[in-house]
Amino acid sequence: SLIVFFAWFFHVEVDEEAIMREVLRQAEEELKKIMSNIAAPEGSSQTSWIVEVSYRRESVNIRIDAGQTLRDVSAEILQRTKLGDGDYALYEFLCDGALKRPVHLSEYLLNTTVTLWDERVQRSWLAIDTNSMKEKMRKAAGKYADDSQEHGRLHVYEGKKRWREVEVKVSQETLSYDNSRLRGRCSVNLTQNTWYLGCEAGISPPSEYCFTLRSTDQTKDEQFKVFSATEEQDLWRWLWRINSVKHQELDYRLVKSKRAVLSTSSHRSSFILPNER
Repeated sequence: SLIVFFAWFFHVEVDEEAIMREVLRQAEEELKKIMSNIAAPEGSSQTSWIVEVSYRRESVNIRIDAGQTLRDVSAEILQRTKLGDGDYALYEFLCDGALKRPVHLSEYLLNTTVTLWDERVQRSWLAIDTNSMKEKMRKAAGKYADDSQEHGRLHVYEGKKRWREVEVKVSQETLSYDNSRLRGRCSVNLTQNTWYLGCEAGISPPSEYCFTLRSTDQTKDEQFKVFSATEEQDLWRWLWRINSVKHQELDYRLVKSKRAVLSTSSHRSSFILPNER
């Protein structure tokens, strides 16, 4: 505003739109620095944040702090949304809804919402939906429940709408497969990745049974690794195995309790997520 005023005062022509674009760019960089500093789950924070949760084409704002898990606020979410008793879960949607996953009750909710700020995930939001994924993964696991390894064939996306069928193996915390570009074995640490059902639009998968692994390391250039299964049962079995690396229990159901544990800090900063609408 001062630049524009002095330009007018001294009769100097300036590109106001260019100035505003640069200001917004710098503000975005500063915001990313701030968010990266508050994302760590260790310790507690005295700052409360407001998270927007969508449901049934409406939304509510829930106050959380950095030390709270989804389990801590699940009762408050159900109470505010007035959904009543039922099997509901909180889902994270990325890339205009193309990717979705249930948020585990042990997850730090602020960490989950911080990832939505990444410009590479496009429009994203949190929303309540029926808890349907848990039983599908459990049933598909079947006889593999006691097996520490999972292996089979999947199609992997290699970019530029190219897919290749590879032998994939999950052992302990690692998913590995042959990578033709690197001429070797590609390994993915599953503890440093989050799984999502679905894939980004426009990459033409060989089947509809796709899942995506997204790195939790925001500095990596390759954020997404996309895989496609041949049958639906295979898709859910792979997701069950990958999910079990981080979470032994399929604990997603939002449960009401007599008392909701919420922080009421004197510092009240706003952190509003994009609305589903």
